[in-house]
Amino acid sequence: MESMRWRADPERRRKHAEEVIARLNRFFELTGAESSGCPVCGTEDWHISDEPDFEANLVLLTAPGGALTQPIAHMPVYVLVCSKCAFVRMHAKSYVEHTLAEARKR
Repeated sequence: MESMRWRADPERRRKHAEEVIARLNRFFELTGAESSGCPVCGTEDWHISDEPDFEANLVLLTAPGGALTQPIAHMPVYVLVCSKCAFVRMHAKSYVEHTLAEARKR
């Protein structure tokens, strides 16, 4: 039911997406990484899901020959999609959040 409330409230969805983007930008600042343009087309306009219930996971293939691990291993990631060419980039959510938490302690 909470998911339905989010879908019905575009303002909350927009704020959620803006908060995630702000966290990523702060992470880039702290680490000295550049959140530069798309490596394919050069645009600097990225989209992120505004669904708070959406959690992307990168499935990790670690067994010899590319077989899936049992149980399936995964890594939560932030997914950004280029608004022009749809190139997808990912950032490890746990590393981003750990870096931000450590910075808040200082």
